[in-house]
Amino acid sequence: MALKHMATSEIDSQENIQSSSSTDDSHLSERASRAKGLLELVMESVKSSVACVGLLYDQLAAMVCRCDALDISFLKWIAEEIADRFQDYFVKELKEVSKMGYTQFSLEASEEDYEDAICVNIEGVLRNEKSQGNIGAVAAQSLCVMAPMFRLLRSLQFRISNNLDSVDGLLSCSVAMPKDMTDLIDDFPKLNHDEQIFILDSLFYCINWFRELVNAFSLLRDEEMQTKVLQRIENIISLQQLLAKGLGYAKSLDYRPPRCHFYVDVKPLLQEKLKKPANEKRAGKGKGKGKQKGKTKDAGNTSITDVNAVVPGNPSSNVTGEMDLSVYKDFFRELDIEVFVALSSCLVLDERAVKEDKLVLYPTGLLFLLEDYVTKLDHCLPSTLKLISSLATTQQAASVGYASLDRIPTPLIARRAMKLLTFILMKLEATAEYCQKLLDSNDGIYDGPEMFKDGSAEVKLCYSMLLHSVASTLGWIGFHSSAYNALLRDCLHIIASRQNSETTKTALLKELVLFSCQYFLRYASCTVLLTSAGNLVRVMQVLSTFAPNEAEPRQKIAEVCHGFLSRQWYTLNGLPEHGAVYNRQIESLLKSYFANVTDTLSVVNTTAKWVEDEIQMLQNKDSCLHTFPTINKHVSTCWVILHSESSSIQINMAVYFKAV
Repeated sequence: MALKHMATSEIDSQENIQSSSSTDDSHLSERASRAKGLLELVMESVKSSVACVGLLYDQLAAMVCRCDALDISFLKWIAEEIADRFQDYFVKELKEVSKMGYTQFSLEASEEDYEDAICVNIEGVLRNEKSQGNIGAVAAQSLCVMAPMFRLLRSLQFRISNNLDSVDGLLSCSVAMPKDMTDLIDDFPKLNHDEQIFILDSLFYCINWFRELVNAFSLLRDEEMQTKVLQRIENIISLQQLLAKGLGYAKSLDYRPPRCHFYVDVKPLLQEKLKKPANEKRAGKGKGKGKQKGKTKDAGNTSITDVNAVVPGNPSSNVTGEMDLSVYKDFFRELDIEVFVALSSCLVLDERAVKEDKLVLYPTGLLFLLEDYVTKLDHCLPSTLKLISSLATTQQAASVGYASLDRIPTPLIARRAMKLLTFILMKLEATAEYCQKLLDSNDGIYDGPEMFKDGSAEVKLCYSMLLHSVASTLGWIGFHSSAYNALLRDCLHIIASRQNSETTKTALLKELVLFSCQYFLRYASCTVLLTSAGNLVRVMQVLSTFAPNEAEPRQKIAEVCHGFLSRQWYTLNGLPEHGAVYNRQIESLLKSYFANVTDTLSVVNTTAKWVEDEIQMLQNKDSCLHTFPTINKHVSTCWVILHSESSSIQINMAVYFKAV
């Protein structure tokens, strides 16, 4: 109804842009005046509900971005109102900030030298909220609605002027927090209950504030702004490391983070999900040596569970965190798809290497972006047809964190992923080279003393995530439709041209697939985590589906899988891989191996024979098969797969001869 009142013709819109410079009521059109009255009534009605106010701001922001025909004079009036409220509620001059607060995170060299320097007053506003007790009394001024209010404000400013000049000071300004957060987290167990809640709330609010800043200013191509955006990403990472540590101490608090999504009720966290992962011990030097052989090289990440135990989950990228922040993912503001343009920034693997006047992305920042990027690709580029649930609550729960993404047409997401593919491959090559150097410096020993040095975990995880992103991009079911054949060819040409620079877009699809398979085959020799191995095989399997009649891609997949099965795998901390997730990953490699060998029956029979012989030689629970060291006492997996493959072949042969 409000949209109907705000809609205007394209011609009227252009006239309004040129003629309306004032925002008082006298310059509003009749239609805009009615819309103004309606909006004021709505805002008055919802002012006591944080959820309703937050939802209103988010929905208005979405409408401003999506609808082309809106009355500009009305938008200017809203922008002025929201700007005044935002400044009154959340922004203070530095000299006015409470003495109990502590300003930090400024991106300006000497902010205190400016008379009118400002800060976002998280500490002061939160303290006022806590003292009020009844949050309904301050719902419109609650920190819960700060991020959606700013989202609306920046959407309005960009729509009106096509820039963010009027709000760009907020990107650089400091934030008032409760003293030094690092010191407070170190002393967290000594604080009382209310102080602990206050600290955790402050961290969530600050993280979500920075996430919304990153969303806003990723739209701008100015290099200075992009540099500051990358700095804010680094701020988010450091804050999430502190938050992970604080939440690790807060198991007994029954803590519920502040709300940040308003279009659906986020379910309370289950306490069993908050169990602290067991600490892993560092493996001894030189144990379980595995020499590099031909194509049998490294593989993958630890299992997803193990990685999360070492690395706080999405969106955190701290390798030593106390808590898996993926449990709290519904309490972080969604990152917009425009943010991932940062993946085009220059990657510097050594954080000590400082490059001035250049956009620089470090492994921690890259990992932060990739973790979110791959979840979005998996969500919106399905490899199979999505089944629509008839239960609205199920659909809503699945959409938490994807509200903005779901408004974008899937083909447009696929096209944006294609445009990022070149930068993804450049970073894949850089991280692969890093992993290869680790192997070279350790004489090909996968658990050598330098394989797990400081900083290596993030790079290894980035390598795995980069492969994951390629697999998710190419795995979109839409690529099997003729409607997107041109887009598929563009993706394959980007990959194939890195293997053969003379490859042209007019090459046969078969040729593009073969060159692409050759390109990814070379990564088998520098894959050092098991999850990376699974992602690499997945990429090659997806490629093979675009040339189903070609034998070469399948042969290469079998070769890679055999190599991955012929060596031992280690976690990010240097411990041998084990556990249920590890067993499932090995099972997946075995199935891929048998599914892609040239003569499945012969290979199955041969494998069954040597497995039976080698089983007799297993002496204890730590013993493993000689040919496939990935398989230890849990050989039932291998037997089950062998039996399944053999039965499948026999059934297929029976059907064939019956048909003949």
